[in-house]
Parts: sequence; structure tokens; C-alpha cells
Amino acid sequence: MNRPISPDFKYVGLLNILDFFIVRIFEEHMRLEPQIFK
Repeated sequence: MNRPISPDFKYVGLLNILDFFIVRIFEEHMRLEPQIFK
């Protein structure tokens, strides 16, 4: 656990950004086409 901040930290930040965009796109899709998810 006492490894220095490494590229792993960069990947975690990238995953957080991707997760944010995926959630936003999914919410937009649900608002636009709610019948698909029922």
C-alpha cells in the first residue's frame, strides 16, 4: 500500500471520468427513450 503515486493513479482518474460520461449518456438515453427500459 505504500507504493508511490504511479500510473495506476492516472488510470483511476481516467476511469472516473469515463464512468461520469457513461452515466450521463445513459441518463440522457433513458430520458429520451424510456420505453426501451420498461
